[in-house]
Amino acid sequence: MSTVKPSKINRLLKLQPSGVVLISSWLVEQGYSPELLRKYRNSNWLTTIGTGAMIRENDQLVY
Repeated sequence: MSTVKPSKINRLLKLQPSGVVLISSWLVEQGYSPELLRKYRNSNWLTTIGTGAMIRENDQLVY
């Protein structure tokens, strides 16, 4: 049995389907601090698509 805890970014990317818009207020409620979200954007894990809205890097929006 593995005792390794997945990182928050890996957990987020695994649980959220491709193309889903991620809302920063919801992410903060889920335990992702604004500083951590900024780090994810600066590291190109997430891309801002509007105020408080992000999507995974290189994903296309699902309409």
